[in-house]
Amino acid sequence: MENPANPPPKAGDTGDHASARLAEEIARVRAVLAASRSAVQLRLFDYLAARSGDARAPKEIEIAHAVFGGDESTDAAADSGVRVYVHRLRKRLEDHYRGQPGARLVIPKGEYRLVLAEVEAAQANAGFTAPDLPKTASLRAPAIAPPPVRFRRMPPGAVPALLGLALCCLTIAAGLAVYAWPWSHGAGGEPDDERLRNTALWRNLGAGVPVLVVAGDAYAAAETGDQRNVQRMILDPRIASREELGQHIRSHPDQFYRLYDFDLHFTPVPTALAAWNVEATLPHESTGTRRIASIVPASALTPALQQGADIVYVGHLADMGTLSAPLAAASSLRFDRPGAIVDPAAARVWQASLPAPDNTPHVRDAVTTDYGYLASLTAPGGRALLVIAGLGDVATAQLAGLATSAQALGQIAVHTGNRPHFEAVFAIDTRDGIAVSRRLLLARALR
Repeated sequence: MENPANPPPKAGDTGDHASARLAEEIARVRAVLAASRSAVQLRLFDYLAARSGDARAPKEIEIAHAVFGGDESTDAAADSGVRVYVHRLRKRLEDHYRGQPGARLVIPKGEYRLVLAEVEAAQANAGFTAPDLPKTASLRAPAIAPPPVRFRRMPPGAVPALLGLALCCLTIAAGLAVYAWPWSHGAGGEPDDERLRNTALWRNLGAGVPVLVVAGDAYAAAETGDQRNVQRMILDPRIASREELGQHIRSHPDQFYRLYDFDLHFTPVPTALAAWNVEATLPHESTGTRRIASIVPASALTPALQQGADIVYVGHLADMGTLSAPLAAASSLRFDRPGAIVDPAAARVWQASLPAPDNTPHVRDAVTTDYGYLASLTAPGGRALLVIAGLGDVATAQLAGLATSAQALGQIAVHTGNRPHFEAVFAIDTRDGIAVSRRLLLARALR
């Protein structure tokens, strides 16, 4: 008998209501599974639950990596293990709901996903078998397909490195920051803390307010040619999350069996070093006490973490994640063009020099230009949002050094009237990956 206060989803249920009913049932069943002794079965359930809203169901290779700890050597034996555990979980769900009509979780045959199905009383008493679902590969391409996405490929062997790369980068930074310390401080190695604290950039930090240093990171998708072994990881600024990967696959169905999601993110080493340096040189409170600060990757930044904290973003402009929205709302510039900063008011575009492809002969002493961005803004919640960013690695490192120099920040204040909210753009000329000059292109006050 149905519970009127908690009705099962009907054929017309869509959107938030259906998603809420699915999440509610997932939480209820998980509590039952958690009481059992099968940790692997619970991990499998959690993984399928996390992927339940994806446009494409995960494949065996993805489950093997995420649940059973497989790697590039994952073979048919591991795939067989996935099928066995999915079969057991499907049977466990059927036993749990046996004799109960109404809404229930099922794993459809032919797909590894959790869906909410409606079961009549006769079916519940007779035993309900999960239905076959049409193959997701039947997704149709749009009438006018968008241009193919150009991926930046990472070399083979990068997969295991990516799993803990953000953490490793911060560990490396912990050691190397010792060498960078004198460069970000005043004469004799003593920090010029008071001058730095009174600059337009840093004086917006609230008294007694914790600081989150957010390090930029990019979403990485896995690529396979045989649906079994991961060949490489790929980065593309237009695919910044698993949701965007699903959208990309819907419009590029030919890549359905080639691209996979392991929910991995990549933090460049220069970004990690820059974030560590900024965190280590945050100006103290006016009382002389050190600020409470921590470093988190942009992909892990949640509304709960942001509550009551000032945000200092360090990294690539393309890797800001959820912080890109408040930046776009407050800035007079645009950052939606890949590898560029656009100034609509002056009808100008600062386009970074693109790195040469791997198979292009290296041109010695070639000069390229990267662009950096610095801003002091107010986030929607009223807290400070400071942006220390670059289009590439060199500019990111340069802007991190600039942001910890009271003298350099004072030169910007001359052009902004020392207003508390401002933005500035810099051109960084490089030769062989090393910065050779830095030029201020724009500095303006913001409301």
